[in-house]
Amino acid sequence: MIYLDIERLGARYLDIKVFETQYKRRQDEGVKRPNRDFVDRSVASWEERFPTWDVSGMQLALRLGALARSHQVRCEEIGLRYGLGPAGFPTLALIAASPTEDGLTPGDLMGEMDCPSGTLTHRLNLLERAGLIRREVDPNDRRSFRVHITPLGLQKLEACAVEYLPALHEPFANLTRAERQALESLLRKAGSVANCGR
Repeated sequence: MIYLDIERLGARYLDIKVFETQYKRRQDEGVKRPNRDFVDRSVASWEERFPTWDVSGMQLALRLGALARSHQVRCEEIGLRYGLGPAGFPTLALIAASPTEDGLTPGDLMGEMDCPSGTLTHRLNLLERAGLIRREVDPNDRRSFRVHITPLGLQKLEACAVEYLPALHEPFANLTRAERQALESLLRKAGSVANCGR
């Protein structure tokens, strides 16, 4: 329960939202927060600058964004190290995982990778020049083609996977198995609202 002395405050009116935010901040000042990082500092600065705004969603948004960027950078580093280009590893992985021996069409890849046609064409050109994929005319549609991984591409992919897959666990090394499962379940639930799973 919070008791307010209005006369002492000397206020003609009281913005409860502002007071609540400032009160909680003063309470927190006396408590040391361990492991404050850039997200905590960023959210705190927004709360300080805009006390009437609800910026609580920034905590999750910024942390999820940081994890996604970390994953992307790691993937690009491994791809470049093996001569696949920054997006070569996920592209090769999708092609290799084709459910049939017919390969994938550019439309299939664009749908899975959520990238524009020009970007995908550039990626495929790089992989084809390196001998990692081959493109064949689609027998069902002569205007299109299907993409297949080559033996060399599969060899490169397997070499990358040896390094890449263990790296996926690094950001979650301090979580128990139960915590990982709970996090995955919560993210799936949140993703269903944002249509992340398509």
